[in-house]
Amino acid sequence: FRTTLNGNNFMKKYIYLLIATLLFASCEDVIKVDLEQKQVKIVVDAFVNNLDVTQSIYVKKTANYFAPIGEQDAVENATIYIIDTSNLKLFNFTHNSKGEYTWTPNRATGDTFKIGTQYVLAIINNKDTFLSASTLNPTAPILDIKIIQEKDQGGRFKDGKYAELIADELDEFGNTYWIKSFQRDTFLSELDELNIAWDEGFSPNDQTNGRNFIFPIRYGAINNFTKPLDSLDKVRIEIHSITNETFAYFQILQIENQNGGLFATPPSAIPSNIIPINTQISMPVTGWFNMAAVSQKEVIVD
Repeated sequence: FRTTLNGNNFMKKYIYLLIATLLFASCEDVIKVDLEQKQVKIVVDAFVNNLDVTQSIYVKKTANYFAPIGEQDAVENATIYIIDTSNLKLFNFTHNSKGEYTWTPNRATGDTFKIGTQYVLAIINNKDTFLSASTLNPTAPILDIKIIQEKDQGGRFKDGKYAELIADELDEFGNTYWIKSFQRDTFLSELDELNIAWDEGFSPNDQTNGRNFIFPIRYGAINNFTKPLDSLDKVRIEIHSITNETFAYFQILQIENQNGGLFATPPSAIPSNIIPINTQISMPVTGWFNMAAVSQKEVIVD
């Protein structure tokens, strides 16, 4: 009986070893995947604001999956205008380099963007014409940036100094904002750091407005809690007004960025508000256009 049992154990070990060998051998097979890009699109990044600094619109083409980041083909021969619909004034964006088109405001000549005005973006590329529209909405003024000394509580963040935004949201319901945080001259630009607000909170369901933004927006989302601020560090915060449609666009980007795990929802197509006007286009377009008013404040940490 003992001899038979040991023999069975030996056979089980042998079978397990044989299966493992076969599996290991199968893992060495080279699988070739065809990731050739079948449809190239034009990608438009047109987030323009009313600050007295050079404004940029980026027009590039979608790249192959394995192409290095930042090496998309540029669209360099397009004609780009932003049109003031109140007086049909044209603001001509000229090509700088690598698909960046720029225009510089001039208050002395009246070449500025005005709050409350609707603007149209027009892009002409070869025989294709693309249009989009956005209203330049007002933004919330920044009253102050406080620097707060924190102590770690349960491993949530490191001991140190962090910034808090003090800004009264506008009185009317339905205002939407993109709050940008710059620390040590570096923009917190990762998608999971995207900080947007509908009135004071996260959504129109909150039904609160006219006061300071809620704590997760004015504090939690503007700091990197793994890197507390040091003395003489620079902190700058900007509040950009965005349209309600842009707010919804950013929400979709956030959902897609977090869409993982076993029970993830099927990925959805990212929308675009750039519209082709000719029926037969040589190249489809995607991307987004938004006109923003900006309030900003900068402090140096004591």
